[in-house]
Amino acid sequence: MSEQQTKFNRVLSIRLVDASFESPNKMALQGRDSLPHVTVKLDDVKITKVNDEGVYTVALGINVTCDLEDKTNVFIAEAKEVATVVISDENDLASQIFLNGSVPDIIYNSLRAFVNQLIVSGGFPEFHIQFVSYEQQFLLENAERLNLQVNKN
Repeated sequence: MSEQQTKFNRVLSIRLVDASFESPNKMALQGRDSLPHVTVKLDDVKITKVNDEGVYTVALGINVTCDLEDKTNVFIAEAKEVATVVISDENDLASQIFLNGSVPDIIYNSLRAFVNQLIVSGGFPEFHIQFVSYEQQFLLENAERLNLQVNKN
């Protein structure tokens, strides 16, 4: 009797591949009453198939900049992480949700915390980046293709 090998969707590793923090004009804040303007930019999620064994990489990057009204740059915090994952079946709905939703959610939440640490370590107050659900976004964008019922109320 042959044993069936059970395959699971799983994250093999998550690596920080790039991180930087610059504060070229921190002293420019001294004595100013103007409010800084903070911009958060997310890279598109990049999914790359590594081999025919179901191994993929999922990459996501984030950039947070803080400027004053006169365009003086106060700080820039950037980070990028890459996850290596294995999915059980490319055509399986659960595997697609895992690859396109769950894994980007994991990376994004890790990046949110890491960028906040960079900012605080640079001598600035905590900056909490808003939560984004890549899984929910994937399900909404692919509801028709996945034959899902969506309640838009």
